[in-house]
Amino acid sequence: MIKNKKNGFTLIELIATIALLAILATVILLNMVGVKTTEENRNADRFKKNVEEAACAFIDMMDNNNRRNTCKRNTNGCDIYLSELISSSILNESLISEDVVDPYTNKKAGSEKNCIFVNVKWEQNGSYKQKKCEMKRGSGCQ
Repeated sequence: MIKNKKNGFTLIELIATIALLAILATVILLNMVGVKTTEENRNADRFKKNVEEAACAFIDMMDNNNRRNTCKRNTNGCDIYLSELISSSILNESLISEDVVDPYTNKKAGSEKNCIFVNVKWEQNGSYKQKKCEMKRGSGCQ
C-alpha cells in the first residue's frame, strides 16, 4: 500500500494566511500614521500656545503704556508680530527664539517673523476686561 504524504500547504491555506497578514499590516500601518498625526498636532498646539503666551507677556511688560492702552481700548485689539517677540527680551533672553521650528511649515521662526502675529484684545467678562491672545498668519504666508 502506497501512502500519499502531503508536503506543503494547500492554495486555500496560503491565500488565507496572506489575507490575514495583509489585514494585520493594514491595522498596524493605520495606527502608526495616527500616532504620527497626533504627535504633529501636539507639537503644532504647543508652538501656537508658546507664541500666544509670549505675546500676552510682551503686552503686559511693554514699556510703551500708550500702545498697550490703545490696544486695550480698541475693540479689535492690536497685533504683535513674531518679529517683536524675537527682538524683545526679558533678562537678556528673547521671548521666542529665532531657531524654534514652526511645525505648521517646518520653517524656523526667524524666517516667518513677518507672517505670524498674535491678535491681543480685551473682552468684557462681567465687571472686568479679560485679555485674549490668538495666533494668526498673515495673508500670503503659508
